[in-house]
Amino acid sequence: MDVASRQHDVIANNLANANAAGFRRTILAVSTRGSNEELQSGDVNTDLRGSTSARTYIDFTEGNLIDTGRKLDLAINGEGMFVIETPNGNMYTRNGNFHLSTDGRLVTADGSNVLGNGQALTVPADAQLSDIVINADGTVRAKGEEIGQLDLVTFDNLGVLQAVGDTRFRAPEDVTSRPAAGAVIQGSLESSNTSLVTEMIAMIIGMRHFEAAQQGLRSISEVIQQFTTFDS
Repeated sequence: MDVASRQHDVIANNLANANAAGFRRTILAVSTRGSNEELQSGDVNTDLRGSTSARTYIDFTEGNLIDTGRKLDLAINGEGMFVIETPNGNMYTRNGNFHLSTDGRLVTADGSNVLGNGQALTVPADAQLSDIVINADGTVRAKGEEIGQLDLVTFDNLGVLQAVGDTRFRAPEDVTSRPAAGAVIQGSLESSNTSLVTEMIAMIIGMRHFEAAQQGLRSISEVIQQFTTFDS
């Protein structure tokens, strides 16, 4: 029942972010616990047996690319993540829904700097959105003048990344990134990799598991009560 309840929470979060650009669905890993094996001391292991939630994993499968036509919407075709500067250190995302700040910096919706060449990218004050062109290699030009190249990185093992919020990830201090070979697509966003159908089916199955476990627990309780009454 605990596992089914935890699975429900994970699926609910996936469904809630099904329309969030760059979102990566979470998968719950389940393991078996306990046994009746004899221990080296000769005692019998009487731990509870059954299933337990081991840990969650992030599914980094790519989502579909959606054409928005908006100049500062960026998607990555292939490997790679954008680098975001935050007060808690650099973070990484596939959500390319960017904007211009009042002073011309390329930023996320919450105002965090999008890094290029290791620093904030600033568009000249006299440049219009229509003047901004971003090439597949991440090179950013405004009115024909190059102002920098987006930092596009990846990791040898994406599994070490830790989710921060809905669409950002943090790397452990001892893990370093490397340049990514993906191509930047201007005027597009990458959709969430959550499948509504898959998640809904998993939720229904999970509910059935919970109900079955609940019924089993109820039956065990009734049997115990009967034996207690008989013994007394």
